[in-house]
Amino acid sequence: MKTIFALCALLAMLTAWADDNEDIDIYIDYPCGGWYDQSNTYVDQQAIEYRRSHRSSYMIHLEPNRQAKLHHNDGGHATYGFSHLEFWVHGGGATTHHVKIRGADFFTLRTMVNLTDYVTISATEWRRVVIPLTHLGLANVARFNQLYFIEPDGITQPPLYIDDIKVVKPAFTGQVNALVNYNVNRRQLTNLLFGVNGATWDSFLTYPDTVNRLKQTGFKIVRYPGGATADQYDFRNNRNKRNGEVYWTDTQAFINVCDQLGAQKLICFNYGSGTPEEAADWVRHANVELNGNVMYWAVGNESYGTWSYDTHSFRQDATLYAQFVRDTIALAKAIDPRIKIGVIGSIKENDFPQRFTVQNPRTGLSWNGWTPVLLTRLREMGITPDFYDIKFYPNSPGREADSHLLQSTSLWNDVYSRARSLLRDYLGPVGDSVPLFIAENNCAWASVGKQSLSLVNALYAADSWANACLIGVDSFMWWNVHNGAWPFHNNSVTLYGWRSYGDFGLLSQGREHNVGAPLNTPYPAYFGFKMINRFAKPGDTLVRADSNYSLFVVHAVKSADTGRLKLMIINKSRDQALTGKINIDGYKRPIITSQLKAYRYGREEDANNANIREMRIPFNGWPLIVTVPSYSITVIEL
Repeated sequence: MKTIFALCALLAMLTAWADDNEDIDIYIDYPCGGWYDQSNTYVDQQAIEYRRSHRSSYMIHLEPNRQAKLHHNDGGHATYGFSHLEFWVHGGGATTHHVKIRGADFFTLRTMVNLTDYVTISATEWRRVVIPLTHLGLANVARFNQLYFIEPDGITQPPLYIDDIKVVKPAFTGQVNALVNYNVNRRQLTNLLFGVNGATWDSFLTYPDTVNRLKQTGFKIVRYPGGATADQYDFRNNRNKRNGEVYWTDTQAFINVCDQLGAQKLICFNYGSGTPEEAADWVRHANVELNGNVMYWAVGNESYGTWSYDTHSFRQDATLYAQFVRDTIALAKAIDPRIKIGVIGSIKENDFPQRFTVQNPRTGLSWNGWTPVLLTRLREMGITPDFYDIKFYPNSPGREADSHLLQSTSLWNDVYSRARSLLRDYLGPVGDSVPLFIAENNCAWASVGKQSLSLVNALYAADSWANACLIGVDSFMWWNVHNGAWPFHNNSVTLYGWRSYGDFGLLSQGREHNVGAPLNTPYPAYFGFKMINRFAKPGDTLVRADSNYSLFVVHAVKSADTGRLKLMIINKSRDQALTGKINIDGYKRPIITSQLKAYRYGREEDANNANIREMRIPFNGWPLIVTVPSYSITVIEL
């Protein structure tokens, strides 16, 4: 964090500072977030000859009339409120570089500028480049998604080293204010919004210590049998059909764990190597033979992906999948008509191309992605799924950036609206009533490194959950209880955190590959959910809460039992403690005391592998003045 200006005032509330976590990082040691290299000239994405910060830089060696290109793979960034593009350059021994720079707003090219109009390139040192977004035609655009470094003269240019590329937001000035309106209800919380994934291959899921720790998080729905295993799983023999592996946690054990938690159950049928008859047998086994009351069933896992096991005549085929869904619904609901059966999909019309093309009834455009074909086939058969199952992972492995992860909670609006549009477009008006289940969420979709076990992921988990609930999803499930430690992925020094390995698990599975904590040691994301449990319960209602500073996040909930108000404050600033003035409309504290009960999880607790801290903070009337440490979650009972 770069402190630009500070004005000491009452309670340090009047401030001005810039914080890197508000910026759009494009390159820090590697293209990060959703940014990828798509150059048609020679580049080295991790050059080590010259580097301004950390371990590498972006070297471009522009050939005649060619370009280095950084492309955002998921639609781009809005630049509202941002001021300039910033990066650093080093001539690498040369000074005569002729380079033009240009950006695009969702593929629409904008103004081209000369690099040398903004910097005198040095052969021996790094020089900072600042280009106002207004000069690039990129101020206040909705989807900045391409950045070009262009060779304009038809001459091969000397290698140029570039580092720390980002779009910068001006320093925040003034007072951090938040407003909570007790009488503006946003969302009543249900059991289905407090979820986690479990797995048949988890040999520790049934341990009493595991169950006790999960009770402290308040999870009320558990998904099973564990990711890609679903499309390979033989529930009768608790084994993998593909490789014969025998698992630990069978259906009975899974049901027992859920019952101890007082949690709903969601089981994924085996689409990849199973049959509708086998699916119906599983319902009979779970709900008739075991009296397990498994009410939620999904057909398959990521059945659209080439990585998923699939023994059908056409692999990853939405038409065959739709027929499987039809037959499964008929057979399984004949066994237990109470159950809900959902389908698997994505939020894009062009994801996972199919052998058939269908037409979007609203736009008239033709698409051959998994979801358009699947929903079209279901509509043609007169089938409306009981829920629509999607996943959201904001980072790609190897491209993690803490700023991107913390900002990505704002993407829930886009995720939700895209999914809702697809359901409405292809199923018709009935699509509006299909519940949207978030089957999995975590920081990255595979091969996680240190970010998965950092305090940043705890902040993300708490804010991601809250934003998903506020936007309207009908179920939210985190991946995963246990998973396993790996030291081989992205442990970049650009990422915050002290654990030099990654693990999807909320709890440690023990030491593996010479890393990892003792069995069932809670990792930071676990404490994120434990803080959620201190904040809200099923039946409570989220109410409106707004902040004027994006790194000072406030969520508010009123208790279904007592009407008492609670706040959850998340400080996403890496280095700056923040003091906020919180006005609360429409709420009168039932008990007047000079102190408030609060809970905190932050840097100190993380560094010491400590539990969340219970504390008292002073209350001097309204507005509430509260200071929260950098990188922390604070829950306050009013």
